[in-house]
Order: sequence, then C-alpha cells, then structure tokens
Amino acid sequence: MKEIIMNLIDATMGEYLRYSKSLNTPSLSRFMVTIIDQERQHKEEVEELDRDIFACLVPDHMESEIQALSRPLKMEGDIAGLQEVAEREDSMADLFEGLAARMESEEGKIFFSQYAHDERKHAGLVRSRLELESLA
Repeated sequence: MKEIIMNLIDATMGEYLRYSKSLNTPSLSRFMVTIIDQERQHKEEVEELDRDIFACLVPDHMESEIQALSRPLKMEGDIAGLQEVAEREDSMADLFEGLAARMESEEGKIFFSQYAHDERKHAGLVRSRLELESLA
C-alpha cells in the first residue's frame, strides 16, 4: 500500500508539472512549482514511514478513489486547470482522511490526518490563487 500511495503522489506531481509547463502566466507557473515542492515533501515523509503502519490497509477499499486521482488533468486553460488542481487536492485530502480513519497505529492516524489537513490547505491556496486570476 505504501508503494501505491507513493505512486499516486508521483502521478500527481507529474500532472502538476505538466500543467505548470502549459501555463501562460509565469507567476502562476512558479506557484504550481511551490505546490509540487510541497507534494515532494509529502512523498519523502511517506517514504520514511515504517511499512508496518500500512499493514492494516487493503488497497481494494480505496481502488476507485486511487483510480480517479490517477487520471490526467484536462488542463483546458489556466483557470480551468487551477480548478482541477483544487479539486484534486480536496480529493487527496478525502483519501488521506479515509486512510487516517483506517489506521491502527496512532502514528499512522496522526500522520494521515495531518497530511489530509495539508492537502486541504493546498486546495485553499489554489482557490485563493484562482480568485486572483479570475479578477485579472
């Protein structure tokens, strides 16, 4: 399960990088690089977790969520792309909240609860940026 989560983070970072390269606004591209860096930090934190923490998780319970999060972004313009990123961050938060609830260890519960909280913050940052871009 640990590998599935890390692969999901990799796929997300890849999509965000692809989106950042398609952007017409340099400051928006730099913003997305910041989000990618935060995702990279999350991956490193997941890598550090002991495999035993994941023993209670069954991939089948999250298969549809993981498949949905693995789909490529449509990236139909800067604004629509930002909306997609915000939605993906919210979906990632939902996934990690579900993981936290399934964790048997306190360490796992705390880690994935915090991870979900961070993903919600990312979604909020993206929505704030979306509002700014909509005003421009």
